[in-house]
Amino acid sequence: PLNPNGKLDRAALPAPDGARPELGGFVEPRGAAEESLAGIWAQVLDVERVGAEDNFFELGGDSLLATQVAARIRRVFGAEVPMTALFDEPTVRGLALVIDALGQDDTAPPITPAGRDQDLPLSFAQQRLWFIDQLEPGSTEYNVPSPLRWDEDLDITALNAALAALVARHEALRTRLVADAGGVARQVIDPPPSLFPFPVVDVSGAEDPVVVTRRLLAADAVMPFDLSTGPMMRGSLMRLGAREHVLALTLHHVVADEWSGRVLRRDLTALYDAFRMGGSDPLAPLAVQYADFAVWQRQWLTGDVLDGQLGYWRERLAGVPVLDLPTDRPRPPVRSSAGAVAEFDVSARTADRLRAIAREHDASMYMTLLAAYLVMLARYSG
Repeated sequence: PLNPNGKLDRAALPAPDGARPELGGFVEPRGAAEESLAGIWAQVLDVERVGAEDNFFELGGDSLLATQVAARIRRVFGAEVPMTALFDEPTVRGLALVIDALGQDDTAPPITPAGRDQDLPLSFAQQRLWFIDQLEPGSTEYNVPSPLRWDEDLDITALNAALAALVARHEALRTRLVADAGGVARQVIDPPPSLFPFPVVDVSGAEDPVVVTRRLLAADAVMPFDLSTGPMMRGSLMRLGAREHVLALTLHHVVADEWSGRVLRRDLTALYDAFRMGGSDPLAPLAVQYADFAVWQRQWLTGDVLDGQLGYWRERLAGVPVLDLPTDRPRPPVRSSAGAVAEFDVSARTADRLRAIAREHDASMYMTLLAAYLVMLARYSG
């Protein structure tokens, strides 16, 4: 199953029929470091157990999950493990040796709650998206459509309460980016809502409810957000039949990405199930919010740390040529964001060969396909 962005929706996969196949035989982790690391992998990969010689990517790991592993290693071991380490040493045993060699690292302090009685800065990611929004106000290129389907009796009251609780739980969903008189933007967090109103559109009487729903979803996806007034998430409910509904949630990229989309779906499901049964909010309060991360990032990435990060990328990107792709028609006077998705299948034989290439080079499938894409761009651009 795929998510709205065309990527694998792991949360929607059915449970496996049996235990995963052992890759080369199970090797028991030895020592505290390997055991802790195997536990981290098992949690992130959602598998029952991980052996010392199991390969992270062969178990289903990807770059997003590798980021989660790095974050948990930082919390458990106090070590700042570079992402490249997991690609160079994709086994528990190999990565444990890397962590032992690194030792403790105190360059990145822990994230702690920040007071809300101060001006809350934008994170670098928020500032980038805010700046783009200032250049192209009303652009919908950073809208994130996240439709959810219900194929069961739907309790609309419970759904409304669950969405309100979701916005209350995650401050980012009720955060606006507001500029002061000097043109410097800051985060403004609005109070939690008591309700999350959404229109209900009944398309069950249409000749083809699915086609009508898709058209409505497409129209909603290109409605702009105002980052200064909010909200950053909106929703509407399409009723296709008595037991068929689609909740059209659309968020701005400034508050959502692929990983946080998984978190939102997980939390919304837990809240809805609890409220539908007459229960209370089952989720434990969050220790930190996104604004806390933004304050932490701005305090940490200063001085020598920031200079080192910037210096690294200036050196890496020095002399990078401009990509001059030939076109088969003139560019329009005003750039349009209209686009399309081209879908195609590859054979099982090709897919197996791609996986082999990825393993040979300690890379993910994404990295492998990206390399092929760049080769194509190089060929056409010279």
